Amino acid sequence: MSIVFLPATPAHHCTIPLDSNLTLDWREAIIPVKEVGGKLERSSCSRYELSQVQNLSALGIRPTLGHTQNQTNLVSDHNLTENQVLLSSLRQEECKDGWTYDTTYFESTVVTKFNLVCEDGWRQPQTAFFFFLGGIVGSLICGPLSDCFGRKPILMASTTIMSVSSFALRFSPSWLAFAALYFFDGLGQVNTYIIVFVLMSEHLVGMPRMITTSMFLPWIEVVGSVLVAAVNYLVKEWKWVTLSMSVPGIVALFLARWLPESPRWLVSCGRLQEAEDIVRTAAKINGVEVPDVIFDWDVFFKLPSQTLGPVNLLKNEKMRIIIIMLWIIWLSIHMCYFGLSFNLTTLPANPYLSQIMLVAIEIPAYFASWIATQYFSRRASFCVFAVLGVIAMLFMKLTLNAHPLVSVFVAMVARFGILAAVNLLFIFTGELFPTVIRNSALSSCALFCRVGSCVAPYLEGLSVIGDYVPWAVISGLCFLCIVICVFLPETFKKPLYNTIEEMKFSLWLPCIRSADVEDAKVPEEPVVPEEKEQSSRL
Repeated sequence: MSIVFLPATPAHHCTIPLDSNLTLDWREAIIPVKEVGGKLERSSCSRYELSQVQNLSALGIRPTLGHTQNQTNLVSDHNLTENQVLLSSLRQEECKDGWTYDTTYFESTVVTKFNLVCEDGWRQPQTAFFFFLGGIVGSLICGPLSDCFGRKPILMASTTIMSVSSFALRFSPSWLAFAALYFFDGLGQVNTYIIVFVLMSEHLVGMPRMITTSMFLPWIEVVGSVLVAAVNYLVKEWKWVTLSMSVPGIVALFLARWLPESPRWLVSCGRLQEAEDIVRTAAKINGVEVPDVIFDWDVFFKLPSQTLGPVNLLKNEKMRIIIIMLWIIWLSIHMCYFGLSFNLTTLPANPYLSQIMLVAIEIPAYFASWIATQYFSRRASFCVFAVLGVIAMLFMKLTLNAHPLVSVFVAMVARFGILAAVNLLFIFTGELFPTVIRNSALSSCALFCRVGSCVAPYLEGLSVIGDYVPWAVISGLCFLCIVICVFLPETFKKPLYNTIEEMKFSLWLPCIRSADVEDAKVPEEPVVPEEKEQSSRL
């Protein structure tokens, strides 16, 4: 949520030097005024030529509004006295002395620090782009690395990158340096969440796994978002905010010594002794008695490790179709999610209140998605929540001019539906793939998520075609997700797979025969059987 506050753009206008020797009337009138949406607004990027205004002020001539910028003709040329001048007749110039920023909500932001306004205003949205670009690159490299070298070492590397880059942001000497560090911050943040999600999915089974992945982790994210808003409200200084962002990662690095590696990943690599040690330690802590033999060493002994990269996702026909369908769903649903989020931030005037409102709806959304994971199929649950979001988004444009409470309610319903669908999609995707390639699958999907987040801000530009076009596009993308999801295999109440050879489900596609995916023999490597049920429960 740092992306909401760090690059925020406060209201601003050209700075008028204190030693300019202007009268009070001219100091207030030197900034041009224009009508925007029926309201008068001061210009952000221009002022009346200072040297000319200084001469008029020294001569005792007073400023007067006339036929200027769609204003009513308050004073005509014939009604002017000798000591009056029409502002519309004065020349304008750019902000040669910098800008003065409104400090009502922000003492300083990245925009105010590096003056990312007016002719440099294009850099402001690019700041967010660099953050999302870091997530894209991280999704490409960290997923395969964690499948090859383990969840824990790559998690620690991602956390270190996130913490160091967040801390270093405070000392950025230029916008380019800030953008580069923000790139690495995005890389670390996105992949830390994905790997933690995978670790929780592989450490736990049954109800604990559902509660952790569908409620506990998302609620922790909600708490973090509220803390970000609170820190920004208290300090209102971007440099201190970036320092506070590095604290959780530093604490996590100190606690990493107690974090075990994923036993499922160790077993899939043939490292049975390490996996057995972790299982026995967990059993001892929880007071559970374990059998003398947890893994069948006769089966696993001397087997080579099985490590698969993201290329293996495309080698088999059915798995290739599944991952492509998921890529389309992740791209489309996150374009809807981020496009909706960028538009909702303008609902309240106070940015901190706006953020709290956006976060508040996440709690019931995550709780609803958790209930759905317990009692309903993945496909049906995703489609119901997505349909709710589509219907609400179609009504949003119709209610923008209605009572403010009605507009806010419809917007929150839309966010509720899309957010619950996104949360379910995380769980659904993780259950569709085996341990040996699960993190690569999730990371590749996260790549398309970041692509969608990069494209989402530009959807608003479609309003030049028509006011309804952005909302129609977002709703259409969400509807596309619903249609594709119907053809995905169901994973409700089915165990997680360890290897590709264990996958047994059918695809409901006319172009694919209905045989099970058990014919998917991607690597020519020995099969690693699933852990015994007793060890999985630990």
